[in-house]
Amino acid sequence: MNSANGIPFHYVLDLFRHDAGIDETTFWFTGEAPGEQHYLGCLPEGPHPKTPYWAGYCDLAEGFDCATAEDLFDAPIFGGRSLKERWHEVNIHEFGYVPIDEYIRWHSDEFPFESYLNGDGHEIP
Repeated sequence: MNSANGIPFHYVLDLFRHDAGIDETTFWFTGEAPGEQHYLGCLPEGPHPKTPYWAGYCDLAEGFDCATAEDLFDAPIFGGRSLKERWHEVNIHEFGYVPIDEYIRWHSDEFPFESYLNGDGHEIP
């Protein structure tokens, strides 16, 4: 399944699984007010090495920390639903402060974007 701006779910999940420079990833949900941003990241060397994956703190009052990328994308922390459930509404702005087009180019050897897509531009099931 692709996000609202065409990013395959499993592409992003793999980036997070491998901590591929994704700390401070920003996105918004379709229909939110302009400038509304949500934040995700991974800090394996951070203050909580057993729960390096995180969401929020500025957009989620309590924030959210977890042990795995799967936990981060499956947690019902966005309006009672998970990122995975809401993926069709997600608009990725940046991966680790890098605009998505640049990021995809920079990481094309490790994570070839096209390998996550079928011939019509949708995620390979």
